[in-house]
Amino acid sequence: MCHAKMLLTTLLLVIIGLAITGCGTSSAFPFDYNTVWNAAVGEAIVWRPDIINDDARPYYVCCTRADLFGTEVKYDLKVTNDLNIFARRPSTRVHVSIRQTKPTRIRFTQMEKEFLAKVAERLIIAPPPE
Repeated sequence: MCHAKMLLTTLLLVIIGLAITGCGTSSAFPFDYNTVWNAAVGEAIVWRPDIINDDARPYYVCCTRADLFGTEVKYDLKVTNDLNIFARRPSTRVHVSIRQTKPTRIRFTQMEKEFLAKVAERLIIAPPPE
């Protein structure tokens, strides 16, 4: 009975995690929240974002771009505290979702992974001031 309850709780947490992230790609970084936020926004600025919300957590960046042919691409970025209790502290998670919404729905997973790699590179090259 205890194992079933633990399995159900784990499954529920996974479902909630997928709902929160919007089925994007995410990665955890062993840096504090503000350092990761600055690096992520530094990379996301090339999107020319419509919304940069750093008033409340999770921090959020959103951008929707359309071209002359009617193709629309939506960029989403969220920076949250890492909920993994076994992660090295401090730990911050970055969720990124890049998807075409019109005329058809396509998700660009390779671009999401490249974005996270650039954030990691920015954090490694320019470590936070102490």
